[in-house]
Amino acid sequence: NIIPYFLPIAHNVLTPEGAIYLFSSTTKLVDTLPIFNTYFKLHSIIVWDKRIGQIPHQLSHYKLRYEPILYGSKGLHKLNRYEDDVYQCDIPRGKKRVHPTQKPVELLKYLISNSAKDNSVVLDPFLGSGTTLVASKELGYKAIGIEISGKYCEIAAKRCSQSVFKLDC
Repeated sequence: NIIPYFLPIAHNVLTPEGAIYLFSSTTKLVDTLPIFNTYFKLHSIIVWDKRIGQIPHQLSHYKLRYEPILYGSKGLHKLNRYEDDVYQCDIPRGKKRVHPTQKPVELLKYLISNSAKDNSVVLDPFLGSGTTLVASKELGYKAIGIEISGKYCEIAAKRCSQSVFKLDC
């Protein structure tokens, strides 16, 4: 679990007026919350309702229909508008899904548009397939993505180059 190592670094780079969103799994939420609260003020837990649950591998689990997203800051972060803490958006499926934990562009646009201020730079330290970069550029924000996997760096770069917005990747 990289979260205990990542959060102190995130705390150092986040501006006092910035926001952090941390996607968690339902099974890791109990472990993640205390660590998150050590470095950030938790404002709320947003529920991403995927509309259709993923079929569990065992009958001892429920379908995983939602994913919790921790929203917090170092200081007093104010949202750009009042929004619901439950967001319904289908998980990418089929050919649209190029990463095992890929998020929908619409979801990232929802979060970014409600938190980023003028001249904000969006940082995604676990870039994956580049969804955050695509969403940021579509909203007019600069973004930085970091990804350890060469395979997913290539996928993210391809998604960026295919964007009609011509991302600077």
